[in-house]
This record gives sequence, structure tokens and C-alpha cells, in this order.
Amino acid sequence: MPKAGSLGPEHYVQATAPTQGADGDTWFDGLDWRLYDKINGWIRPGGTADLSSQISVLSQAISVISQQVSVLSQIHSALSQAHSVLSNVVSVISAGLGGVQMKVVGGIQGVSSTAAGGIAVSGLSASVAAAGIYQVEGKILYQMSAADAFGVALTFPAMLVAAGTMQGFNAAGVSAPLAAHFNEDASASIIYSAIVAVATSTIAVDIDAVFNVSAAGTIQVLARVSATTKPANIQAGSYLRAYKIA
Repeated sequence: MPKAGSLGPEHYVQATAPTQGADGDTWFDGLDWRLYDKINGWIRPGGTADLSSQISVLSQAISVISQQVSVLSQIHSALSQAHSVLSNVVSVISAGLGGVQMKVVGGIQGVSSTAAGGIAVSGLSASVAAAGIYQVEGKILYQMSAADAFGVALTFPAMLVAAGTMQGFNAAGVSAPLAAHFNEDASASIIYSAIVAVATSTIAVDIDAVFNVSAAGTIQVLARVSATTKPANIQAGSYLRAYKIA
């Protein structure tokens, strides 16, 4: 085996090991130390054994990272479940402990149902708790596709007492409103009805009521038309708001 420095400087700068190189051949120029290895050529001391050790360390690091990613996925799943539970708790608190529930229609909803009690307007509902007293108010914005009748109803659970009004107009510019009063017996019955004189004109129906709740449940807004060929469109911005006042 040649002594340190026995191979010339030309071997030190070559990209691949010289043919006469053998395991353990070294070159030392006072600044750097290189070792000749059959697999790796000229490398720093430690040879393939050092590289194998590094690869092993990297493999272990990758394994640890994979385990951490798995843990993070589990944490994300747990947080998602916790968020769902929290949302349900907030809903219960809003219904039972004095919160405000605000529901708003985000896009146009077509109503073509002629059912006696109407069809639910998606999103316009409020949860109520037994023994709670709620003030409920809202505004339904709608347009008819053709001049025809339009009606609004509510469904709600058993009440000790309930009373309220719905009022609106049948055309823009009309000064006399159409009004209807209702009580605890009005669930699932059309409360407000109007013959709309002008199509595609936006008209509003206002809701204002108080509910003294006997059994927990949901207050839901419904709407109907008199002919399926003349549907109404509930407009974005229609809303229902419920306050627990006692």
C-alpha cells in the first residue's frame, strides 16, 4: 500500500479514481485529506462506511417525519370533529341561553309548490328551546315570474302562546299594505297571501312575532304559489332572525 502522498497530485484532482488506485491509498497536500475507495473514488475519510451511516441516519429521519405527518393528520381529524361538536354546542346555546340566530338567503330560490302549507325556504329557520320566549323577525324578498298569488307560512313546535303579524304589498308604489295576524294555532297554514299585480318586481313580506315555546323544535319559513307554471323567486338577502328574550 503506498504511503500518504505516494500518489501524485494529478490523482487528487481527477473526477474518477486512477486505475492504479487501491483501497486505502491517500493523498495529503497539507490542506485536504482524500481517501481512495473502489466504489466512490476519491472521498474524505470514512469511506462508504461513513456514507452508509449517513444514509441510515437519513432513513431514520424520514421515518420520524412520516410518523409526525401521521400524528398531524390525526390531530387535524380531531380538530375537525371538535369544530363540528363546537358548532352544535353553539347552536344549542343560541337556542337555549339567549343567543341571536341570524339566517340569510345567499342565492335565488325558486318556489313552484302549490302545497296547502307551502314548501320550506332553505336556510330560513331558527331553533327554539322548551320554556324559552323568542322574538322572531324577518323579511322575505321575492319576485313573481308572472302576475299571480303568493303566500307565506310558518311551521313551529307546540307553543304556550304565540302571536305575530306578516305584512307586505302586491306591487311597488302601493301605499296600503296587506296585513295578516296569527297565533299559536297557525303552524303549517298560509298566513300571508297576496295577488301580485306586476311580475319581476321585487316585493317584501315582513314578519314580526313572539313565541312562548312549549316544546323544543324549529321555526321554519315556507312559501307557495297558486300555479306551478307561475313560480316565485325568493331573493338573496331575505332573512330570519330570532332573539331569546327570556
